[in-house]
Amino acid sequence: MPMVVTTPAVMMPPMPTSTIPGAMGMSGAATSTIVGIPTATTTLTSKTNVATASSSSPSGLSGLQFPENYSPQGQDSTAGLAIMSYAYGPRLIKLKGKVIPYWVSDHNIKIPMLSNKVFKSYNNKASDAQEVSRAEFDYYANATYIKQQGTSKIYKLDGTKKHLMSQTALDSVALTSDDNTIISVNKTEFASYATGAAIK
Repeated sequence: MPMVVTTPAVMMPPMPTSTIPGAMGMSGAATSTIVGIPTATTTLTSKTNVATASSSSPSGLSGLQFPENYSPQGQDSTAGLAIMSYAYGPRLIKLKGKVIPYWVSDHNIKIPMLSNKVFKSYNNKASDAQEVSRAEFDYYANATYIKQQGTSKIYKLDGTKKHLMSQTALDSVALTSDDNTIISVNKTEFASYATGAAIK
């Protein structure tokens, strides 16, 4: 009768988990680089691309700010796993092959600029918007809530419409006026959204 040899099962260690940089909740003030060139700490409070580099920017970057550890092919130093990472906001992007620019907040939430009038109202230039891949575009969450600068009323976005949220509606989602998921927009951008029915 033939001998049957069994091989003990080899237990593989669990794969370490990794965290993609740029999660919501990051502070807008950060020491940054432009593709590896350190620049001063900057805090941006509007969509105007006012951050400038101490050295000339590489061609095509138009002075956009990148975090100190930015790399298109990032590496999680603790887990040792190759991961994809993208720049923290604030920045301006547009999807490759499309014309609508998006503002990315310092909490990595993107909102479209619905017209050229809105885009220019923040003193932006076309060259300020960096073209990105679908993967990088989808990395940033879509904006859900806005408020006009200098006001406290919060509106929920639904396409190109805005809906005023009552206090009851705000309480139901535990939302306050200083929540970092709310994008503060100027008067021009606020008016670019049609006003829909209030959410009670």
